[in-house]
Parts: sequence; structure tokens; C-alpha cells
Amino acid sequence: MIHHSFKESKNIQLSNSSIELFLVMYTMQFGNVAYFPSIDYDKESFKNKLLRLNPSLTILEFPDFDCKFFSNISPTSKNKSKRISTLYELMISEKKNVILLGSLECLTKKTININKFKDAKLTVTKKNNLKYEDIINFLEKYCYEKVDFVHNPGEYAVRGEILDIYSSINSSPLRILFDFENIEKLNIFSTEDQLTKQQIEKYDVFLPSEFQYNKENIKCFRQLFRKLDIKDKDDFYKSISNSQILPGSDQFFPILYKEFDSVLSYLKDFKIIFDFDFENDFKILLNKEIE
Repeated sequence: MIHHSFKESKNIQLSNSSIELFLVMYTMQFGNVAYFPSIDYDKESFKNKLLRLNPSLTILEFPDFDCKFFSNISPTSKNKSKRISTLYELMISEKKNVILLGSLECLTKKTININKFKDAKLTVTKKNNLKYEDIINFLEKYCYEKVDFVHNPGEYAVRGEILDIYSSINSSPLRILFDFENIEKLNIFSTEDQLTKQQIEKYDVFLPSEFQYNKENIKCFRQLFRKLDIKDKDDFYKSISNSQILPGSDQFFPILYKEFDSVLSYLKDFKIIFDFDFENDFKILLNKEIE
């Protein structure tokens, strides 16, 4: 990856790990950077190295889908929540010194135009007079999954006057205690033991994932399913047509929307870096520093 002649230039010894230093320096100069390498890499380790170099950085990750479409399986909950939370941060954030970690593979897949879902956010507080029914309607409209106990982002559970919700844009789930229709308390709780951790004043709920099964999307799915003459998946066709979302239904994401977008459209204020650009760009940047 690093040419021998480049390693010896300016008497600076470079290695493949120099990409972390390069990204940090580039971010300090240009503000925000998105990195899309062509090879697989350990994002968690890479992220930790970046933060050791500059703890003030904000690191976002945008992974590729972790399953193949039309394969009868869906992306994992972790994968879906990571993608939608990053899109949300890119949509609302005005932060500087942000590094987005992606891959060339994630650029080959489309995503939703999140601007169409700007109103798909619910802020829960005791002061905004939200009723139990209002919250349930929101969760059902945007395809939150109803479960017995909440463990993953995108899930909710109902037990008497208690409503648990795990929003993909939060690191912990919310427990709402109602006094009849009115909100009495908001608490953060642990998914491990289901015990309350602390009381809070507000909690934001957003789309659980890019997979939205509204009437418009189901109509699009039906039309493209027939047009493409997809075989051996009639059970999925019937269930989705009736708004019954079976496990594995997310495999049809490529035919779920009339229009898609690219993650690049969220990166208008970012410098885009590919690893095959790295060596030359790093040399230019180092020359500037030395001058």
C-alpha cells in the first residue's frame, strides 16, 4: 500500500498504520472526513487508534448491510440501528472534527433519502402532553417491533402502564411509566437485567431502521416484485402485501422504495478519502506541514 520511495521521502518512515495519523491531520485541516477503504479492516480497533491520536474527534461508522439481499435473511438489528443512527447524525449534526468510517462496499448499496423522514422523530417529555396512544401510533407507523422484553434498538414492549422503547439514536432504552394516559416518569433502563438506571427529562425516538413498510413502499414492492418475476418467494409477497412483516422480509430492500439515495449525499461538508488516494494525499499534506 505504501510505496518504498514514499516511505523514504522527507526522512519520514511510514507504515500502513500511518493512515490513522493522516486522517487525524486531514480532519484538523479540513473539518470533516469520510474514509472508504477498499479492504476489510477492524473498525473498532481503527476507531480506538484515531481517538488515541485525538480524543476530541467524533467517530461515526456506516457499515455495509451484513446480509445479501433476496437471500431469505435480513440484516441484524445491530447493523440496521448503526446505519440509521449514523444517517441521523449526519442529517442533524453541525459538529466539526468528524471522521466517518465506511467501506467501498457500503457505497455500492443505496440508502433512503432521510429528508423524507425528517418528521419521523418523537421527543418524549412529561411536558409535551403526549398520550399513550400517540406514542404507540408512532411506533407502529414507523415499524418498531413489539416484543415481550426490549433488548435491541428498534423494539418496544408493553406491560400494563409501562411502555419500554429502544430508539436507534440512543445508547440506552427508555421506560415510560403512565398514570392512566399521562406520562408520570421517564427512566433509562438496562437491557441486561431490565432494571432502572436513572430518571431523565426527555428522550428522542426516531426511525428504527431504513426498512419502512408504509403503503407507498408496499405498493412499490408489489409492482417491482411482479415486474422482476421473482421466484419462490410467494409467501413473502403475500405477507408484505398484507402488512404482515415476516422475519427475512428486509431482503427486499432494493425494491422497497421508488427512489433511493447514496450516503455520499449526506457528506456535502466532508472531504472524501479512499485508500488508493491515501499515499499521494498524505505526501501533499506532509509537505504543507514541513513548509
